Amino acid sequence: MRRFLSVLVTLQCGCLAIADTLPLSGKDIVLMVRLGYSTEIILHDLNTKHFAGPLDPSSEAELRKLNASPELLDALKNGQFNATADQLAQAQQKIAAVKTRAEEFTEQQRVTPQAYETGKSIPTGEISAQDRVSTAKQGQEPPHAVNGAQIIDLEIGRPLDLRQFSGPNVSVVINGVEISELTITFRDYDRMIGWDHQPKVTHSRVKKEDKSLIYSWGRTKLLYLDVMDTAQNHVKLGIVSE
Repeated sequence: MRRFLSVLVTLQCGCLAIADTLPLSGKDIVLMVRLGYSTEIILHDLNTKHFAGPLDPSSEAELRKLNASPELLDALKNGQFNATADQLAQAQQKIAAVKTRAEEFTEQQRVTPQAYETGKSIPTGEISAQDRVSTAKQGQEPPHAVNGAQIIDLEIGRPLDLRQFSGPNVSVVINGVEISELTITFRDYDRMIGWDHQPKVTHSRVKKEDKSLIYSWGRTKLLYLDVMDTAQNHVKLGIVSE
């Protein structure tokens, strides 16, 4: 767990450090204007980081809709802040290096039913008698009664790759289990955003109730299972196909 968190923090810091040195794209400028950055601040950033020009028609149209200043539009269109070919090539190399490290990290941390010491997926029929007794004591329907379910014993903070269940290229991280809620992070690797092509990240809170829906795709659902004897720093999830 500690090793996982330390590696994750290292990767995130590396991404942020690289993003802070990359040339700004048209989408970056649009976002800065949308967030209320002044022309002076944007021009200062362009002078420091340069611009991955030329300004594309879509970004120019967005900037005009946002009432960007003529000074900013002129600076973007006349090429005075454009990055050189060498600077753009170096930026692409940095992006490729970060993407490679992220893919390697995701592959190493992938949860697989065949080989995962603390987060393995097991057939419904192999749920322990202890699980059945504990759920029966709580007056809940035991997980094994869910048709076609797979039970996952997942360590908190460890990503669950939904591709292993024929799902989308999305990882799910249970960040914490509070008294009444679960805190969850989703990373969508099919929706890469930003100049450095990072996965779209969303955060959610889900009620801590048996069979609460965490995520769904098609006719398949990822559910939270409220099992009393779940190991410390773990959660039990169920994959159910209707």
